[in-house]
Amino acid sequence: MAAGQAVLLAGGANALIGAHFDGSVWTTTKLVGASNRAPSIAYVHPTLAVGVHRDATNGALTYESFDGMAWASPAAVGPTVTTQGAPSLAVRGASADVVFHGDDFKHYFGSYAGSWMPTAEAVKPGLGTQSFGPVPGTFAVTGQEGVLAFPGGDGGLFVQSRVAGAWQNAAQLPNAKCSATPALVGLSSGAELLLVYVNSADKKLMFATRKAGTWSSSAVVEANSYSGDPPALAAGPNGEAVLAFRGFDNKPYVSRFVPVESPPWSLPTPIAASNPEIASSPSLAAGIGGHDAELAYIGKDGSAYHAYLAAGVWSAPSSLGGSGLLHVAMASLP
Repeated sequence: MAAGQAVLLAGGANALIGAHFDGSVWTTTKLVGASNRAPSIAYVHPTLAVGVHRDATNGALTYESFDGMAWASPAAVGPTVTTQGAPSLAVRGASADVVFHGDDFKHYFGSYAGSWMPTAEAVKPGLGTQSFGPVPGTFAVTGQEGVLAFPGGDGGLFVQSRVAGAWQNAAQLPNAKCSATPALVGLSSGAELLLVYVNSADKKLMFATRKAGTWSSSAVVEANSYSGDPPALAAGPNGEAVLAFRGFDNKPYVSRFVPVESPPWSLPTPIAASNPEIASSPSLAAGIGGHDAELAYIGKDGSAYHAYLAAGVWSAPSSLGGSGLLHVAMASLP
């Protein structure tokens, strides 16, 4: 594996680990605590990665940081800040921003730049209604704009921006129906954002893009690709992206988004000839050291695994250890 950095955060009902790739080898550290929902992690800069997860014992929104050498002990974001689902983290300048799903089914925002401020800002425009839904949303950044995508209580799919510290009105994507957490990523050129979601009715993977502030109509990623779980996205160069999802056979599949091609999505393929069964949705990160993408997943044995895509070929998955794990998140730094 070529030079670059990556971090991984994985948890289960009674387990939590952090792992770091320093350009040569992976080092895995057992962390205090446990996480029974999917975590989220992101690099702010080369000597700071921030992760967030739901504490399995009390539901507290909890964070951990990695300084390039060691993991800090997990700590609560705030004394009364709890979440019932998977938080979603994105980097905006020198800040790590998170959106999370409260126990009241409403969405909240927090931001970390050495300390958490705010810790639980209501996602709502001015004096308007706070956004809510049946499951957590997903959060991405384009420029200095934060964007939340979330399924609504009426089964629709909504997007909502935070600009200059203020939440704008939520907008519903036409004809989009979604009941699972979608995936959202900022693109390097062309469209600003790429959104992938599971259609509620038939479980097909759908996508839409936002360009110059306007969302496209939703379209099918590929006619024979289905999932019941939240998908994963990672941005690449030239406005490209990689999608990973768990199929109905509980195995991972990957497709590449190349906007200048028609169709823009490649045929989803397994990551190995003997494609492994995985415990939950996989996680993706941008490729490092010349790779196209980095992928992490939890195997049926409860351990974390990593594989990378290079020149169109997936590496053999390598075990990063751990036991009793259920969910994983990964981030990379070229």
